[in-house]
Amino acid sequence: DAAIDFVVEKADELALGARGLRSILEAIMLDAMYELPDSKKKKFVVTAEYAKEKFSRADGVNMKIAS
Repeated sequence: DAAIDFVVEKADELALGARGLRSILEAIMLDAMYELPDSKKKKFVVTAEYAKEKFSRADGVNMKIAS
C-alpha cells in the first residue's frame, strides 16, 4: 500500500524509532481520530495522498525529537 510505503520512507528519512513512527501516524490520523467518531462513515481509507497532505502540515521537528 502506498500510504504505508510513505510512512516507512518518512521514518527512515528522519531516522526515527518506534516513538517517531507513532508520531508520524498520529500526524496523519489526528483529524480523523476526532472527526470519525461523530460521522456515519463505516470505512475510512488512508491513501498516500491523504498521508502526504496531513504529514506536510505536521511539525517534523517534534517528530525528530520524539525518536
